[in-house]
Amino acid sequence: MPVTTVTASTPEQLTFDILFDALPDVAMRDQKDGMERAWVSLGKSKRTTAIHHEISDTEYVKIVPHPDYGMATIWDWDIIIYLVAQLMARSQNTVLPDAPAVEVHPHAILTAIGRGTGGRDYALLREAIARLQYTVLETNLWQRNKKRLDRHAFIVGFTEIDAGAESSGGMRFLLPPWIVNSVKARGVLSIHRSYFNLEGGFERFLYRVARKMCGHQVEAKIGLRGLHERSGSPMRFADFAKAVRKAVGKEEVPEYRLEIYKNADGEEILRMTQATLSRLPGPA
Repeated sequence: MPVTTVTASTPEQLTFDILFDALPDVAMRDQKDGMERAWVSLGKSKRTTAIHHEISDTEYVKIVPHPDYGMATIWDWDIIIYLVAQLMARSQNTVLPDAPAVEVHPHAILTAIGRGTGGRDYALLREAIARLQYTVLETNLWQRNKKRLDRHAFIVGFTEIDAGAESSGGMRFLLPPWIVNSVKARGVLSIHRSYFNLEGGFERFLYRVARKMCGHQVEAKIGLRGLHERSGSPMRFADFAKAVRKAVGKEEVPEYRLEIYKNADGEEILRMTQATLSRLPGPA
């Protein structure tokens, strides 16, 4: 396994402890904390309003977009999934340092996340990376003293590498400590390859919620109002509920069967069941 010490050519002059060349055909994985609640925009239009999640009475997560670049989207997050998968694959046989970097050719990223490889696709990839660099995560989630907080970009170091005698060109990424620490702690979940084929932001969000809440349990449930809060969506609840019903009706979400029913109080509930299980009796 090639291991190299390098220094990033960024304004911050970040130092990468270890440089890993990307591995082919790794199992896709994602960081758990950002799955149950949306930490990115569910739409492709430019979003400049923040997302604020109250996790508990003392814990919160705030996602702040850049006024020029806007907020990172759920499609941009595919890049993070790819990079987390690379670190997770390395961690099986290597003790990850605090600041590992991943070097990869953009063609490999685009292919892995189910995108095209034309000139427009490369331009969109660069735009996605910029949004991930300039969107800020502010939280006290990982602090024992809840009066303290962390601020991170989703990508804290990025360099494009010119092709040369010792390199074929590519991209070098450095992820923030909270993502690296989640990989070290095995705070990740596998992602079905079909997820990358989902075109709708709501379908992607629903898969992530189901993957985190249901996992390998028989089922999980959440009210649509609670789901609305976790989505960070600026939509009115009525419009959000309509969009969720439409996404559920498509039956495109991999691994899980999604159903909406009304409870005794007339509240709409999303029920998530493993698709491999036989259909359960309807809700009482």
